Amino acid sequence: MDVDGDLWRHFGRSDGKIAADECKIGFGWKTTRLIARARDIDKDGDDDLYAIDTTGVLRFNPDDRASELFTRAPTTVGHNHGGVNQLAVSPDLDSDTNPDLLLWHGDGRLTRASTTATGGIGPSTVLTVIDSTVYDTVLAPGDLTGNGLPDVLARTQSGDLYRYTRQTGGTLASPVKTSTGWNILTTILTPGNIDGDLTQHSDTSYRW
Repeated sequence: MDVDGDLWRHFGRSDGKIAADECKIGFGWKTTRLIARARDIDKDGDDDLYAIDTTGVLRFNPDDRASELFTRAPTTVGHNHGGVNQLAVSPDLDSDTNPDLLLWHGDGRLTRASTTATGGIGPSTVLTVIDSTVYDTVLAPGDLTGNGLPDVLARTQSGDLYRYTRQTGGTLASPVKTSTGWNILTTILTPGNIDGDLTQHSDTSYRW
């Protein structure tokens, strides 16, 4: 999203790189504070989005199947989310076959809410507490361990990257440090399987 509120997409390539030419896919997003790729919530074959605006309103934004643009009217699915630091969508933490919305709150709570095919969300459940005075980023990359269950990543302000492995029953295990030195990056994203490799694992994109 640019400063004018226009939304752009860069397509992934089979070599793992991002296409240089961007495609404008929406407009009118200037009051948006947080955006999360939601995968295919409404089961129409295209990725959708969740977004929180500057007033704390949470909206579901379906992609238009025909044009692949985000020009359809969004649906309001929540209020009072002004205290959320980060928004992410995990493939399926509670094994109900639907993606789950993750909200990382300013007080450190990481909550999960089940989604529905219309973009609605269910009651929230606290998964764990990730101290926002120690960590600055929470990600939902999917299955990192190969056990078929989606995991969560968190980066500390000092640049250590921790993995929270999802356990049977939908809970998260204690964090395990996986790497260091990530504090040289200003932004980290897990946009999905960019290179289309056979592992179907999520790739990581970042910006200095």
